[in-house]
Amino acid sequence: MYQSLADIEALLGEAEESVTLDFKSGAALNDMNAARSQLVKAVTAFANAGGGTLIYGIAERRDGPRNIADRFDAVTNETVTVDRLTTIITQNTDPVFCDFRISVFDIPAGGRVFVVEANEGVTAYQNRIDQLYYQRAGSTSVPMYGFAIRDVMNRRTVPHVDARLQLQVAERTQDRHRYIVVPVLGNAGVLTARHWVLHLDLPQECGRLNTQGSSSVRDRGAVTTDRRYRRFEYSSERAPGDSEGWLLPGLERSLSQADGYSRLEIHVEARQWRELERWTPPLRWVLFVDDAPRREWEMEYQQWCQF
Repeated sequence: MYQSLADIEALLGEAEESVTLDFKSGAALNDMNAARSQLVKAVTAFANAGGGTLIYGIAERRDGPRNIADRFDAVTNETVTVDRLTTIITQNTDPVFCDFRISVFDIPAGGRVFVVEANEGVTAYQNRIDQLYYQRAGSTSVPMYGFAIRDVMNRRTVPHVDARLQLQVAERTQDRHRYIVVPVLGNAGVLTARHWVLHLDLPQECGRLNTQGSSSVRDRGAVTTDRRYRRFEYSSERAPGDSEGWLLPGLERSLSQADGYSRLEIHVEARQWRELERWTPPLRWVLFVDDAPRREWEMEYQQWCQF
């Protein structure tokens, strides 16, 4: 998600700490012995919730009940490395948690920013340093109750599949934008997902489906509860060709035209932009997998379309 220093800089003055985002000053890593427990606490809390990002090198400011990213406060401890942080996490989690990524970016004024992105775990992970299980609650990491730990551990009994959207620019002029929509499913669990359905809701006037050569995506028409949106349905039952549509553990499936699926596009005219950006949510999608709970996502227009 955060691929450059510019992505981090865009948070300053705008982003606030939340269930999925946590900021810490660079000084938090000056004493690595003291920092170990907080690092593992934050990472396991994200893993036990829905995943999230911990950023070292940003100072916060208080704005009422919110903690807002204020400015860079770089990591200056030269002994801090990606390998060292990785070792701290993997050696102090039970079972060993490995589904995370650490990136480091140099700040021109000096120092570095470390970004730890943790995915949702397939079970409950314990902080071995204090023997507690944590989960995110608002903008903090709190100890979990027994029933919550058992609920998270039950993730091993159902497939654990994520769905994200790739929006590829097909045309971008002063008057019109055209994007190709490619959903991507990833099975991060330990069980095969045999039956799945993905509902993708696009603004009513913007979705375009090209079924030439394939009928693998269904246009379900206007969404009943909100007729501003049009629903497009992908499913394992309508997988193209001889594919069974299954999602094996650890694998991803791209639902693109190159993979035999119908081509889905979003067309946005300049005259529509101001109206569309007021919609909440803008793009949204829901995934149903076997006996797992339904999962929902959304994407703001500002993330992908600007006139």
